This record gives sequence, C-alpha cells and structure tokens, in this order.
Amino acid sequence: MTKRLAEIQEAITALPNRTGLTPAQRLTEKRRLERLLAQFEEQRKQYQDRPEHAPAINLRVAQTYAQLFRHWEALWLFRSVYDTWPENEAAPTALYLAVSAAVQLEEPNYALWCGYEFLRMYPKHQFCDAVTILLAQYHVQRQEFRQALYVAEMALENEKHPNRDQLLFLRGCCYFSLERVEKALADFGEVMDKYPEAQYREASEFYHACTQAFLGKFVESAAEMEKFIQQHPGSQFDEVAHFRLCVSYF
Repeated sequence: MTKRLAEIQEAITALPNRTGLTPAQRLTEKRRLERLLAQFEEQRKQYQDRPEHAPAINLRVAQTYAQLFRHWEALWLFRSVYDTWPENEAAPTALYLAVSAAVQLEEPNYALWCGYEFLRMYPKHQFCDAVTILLAQYHVQRQEFRQALYVAEMALENEKHPNRDQLLFLRGCCYFSLERVEKALADFGEVMDKYPEAQYREASEFYHACTQAFLGKFVESAAEMEKFIQQHPGSQFDEVAHFRLCVSYF
C-alpha cells in the first residue's frame, strides 16, 4: 500500500499544478498520456521502415514524451527525427522542439547549438522569430553581448517581428554593455516612442534614464527618473531608481 501511494504521489507531482486542475484530474491526464504514448510507440514500430509515415509518428511520440515531462527522451527523439529525415516537413518542427526540450532540461549550450542549426537550415520558417528571441536572451544572460547583438540585429531585419520591443530592449542592453551608449539610448527611446503598451516599455524607460546619466546628462536623467518613479510605483526597479535619482541630484 505504501509503495502504491508513493507511485500515485509521484504521478500527480509529475504534471504541472495548473489552475483549476485537481490532483485527481492531473493523475487522470497523466494516465491518458501514458496510454496514448503506448499506442504511438506501437505505431512507431509498425511504420518505422515506411518513410512516408515514420517522421510524423516519431514526432508525435516525442511530443507525448515532452507532455509527460520525460524531456531527455523527447530531446533524443526530436533530434532523431531531424537527423534522420532532414528534408521531411516534420523536420523543422522537430528541431524547434529540440530547442524547447533543451531549455526545459536547462542545457543552454545544446539549446544554442540547436537554435543556430535551425536558423541555418530554415531561415524563413515561422519559428525563426521565437528562436532568435531565445538565442538573444541566452547570450545576454551569459553576458555574451556581441553574440546577442548579432542575433538581435539579424532578427530586427524583420520589421514585423512579433517581439520587436523585446529585441530593441535587448539590443539596447548589448550596446550599453559594449559602451556604444548613444545607440543604446536610441533603442530604449524607440521602445518608449513606438511601443507604449509593450511589456518592455517600463524597463526601457528605466534604462533610458540611466543611460542619460552615463552620458553626463544628469538633469535629463533626474527628470526621467522622477517621472519613472511616479508612473511605476512598486516597480522592480524602484529601489535602484531612487538611488539613481539621488546620484543625479548629487
């Protein structure tokens, strides 16, 4: 009985605690996915030597592994689909999901490798926008600002990029870190001017004010920081903003 309770507890906690989903519902969903996986695995064996069906079936098995949080198995099979059938229509999706699986496994080097491979192989694919954001974020987190700048500039060539505000902000951070401060100021300013409702508007306002001070424009920086504090009470930048304001006045 104790062993069975432990198995049930493990099965429940293996699925995310989504809002509105009870422990019993999560266990039911896990069992459903496991039954589905068994069916796909059987189909995979039957059609492994039939290239017209094998890529799609293998991809579906890998996706089910990912849904069950068996990310290593998912990653291996996503890569297998891409490596075995690179010309098949399932290959781009498989490689993109390999990137996602590597992220889930906290394997940034492998995620970067798969991401660059994706951009090389499928430069016009619909998933390129998501891949470029991920690569730029990883490079910034690792303080690899020149690499992040390269990716951001490549992505910004697409005027309709759905995350253009984020890319401009990231590029601004790269410019600032590389001491190309005027360019950083321009990027932060573009987010403020063109994307007033965007997610990265607040951060861009804060860094724009900081950049003004770095350029020796302390009066402008103080005015912008005062406005920022008034408009964003309780911001994640609040404490630093007050410090920066004092520095500008001093």
